[in-house]
Amino acid sequence: MKNMFENLFEHKINSRDDVIKMLNNAVNNNVIKADTLPIIESLMNISTMRAKDIMIPRLEMDVININDNMQSIINKIVKTGHSRFPVIDKDISDIIGMFHSKDLVYYFTNSEAFDLRSLMRKAYFVPEIKHLDALMYEMRLNHSHMAIVVDEFTNVVGIVT
Repeated sequence: MKNMFENLFEHKINSRDDVIKMLNNAVNNNVIKADTLPIIESLMNISTMRAKDIMIPRLEMDVININDNMQSIINKIVKTGHSRFPVIDKDISDIIGMFHSKDLVYYFTNSEAFDLRSLMRKAYFVPEIKHLDALMYEMRLNHSHMAIVVDEFTNVVGIVT
């Protein structure tokens, strides 16, 4: 009996371009959906991409100021719909921790005893040149859902989620 995988590929694959051609052929033959192709191509590029390539820039970051009142914090959480926020002290360059919106439960159970500082988690900082595959591995290993991206001078330049 002939090996069922012997003719799996028409041609030998020698390069990334060969893989892309094969994938385009699969789309043309309805083996995979056309909207799946960009996702696969992005995955192929993951080892060459860096944190700075996918980060949300600092000017677009939604943050919570440690000095904000609780109503302001709640309004920001509701408005943005985010579940995690960097917490700043004076300005965006002074990130002192991370806040999870689920911790608002403590506020609603005892608003008098609520202390934002005690509920903050440690912020995870990464250099902007960190390779994306390594970053994803570390984030999964550390159970981190957000990383603060910094430049070579440790200035905050964005976040990765």
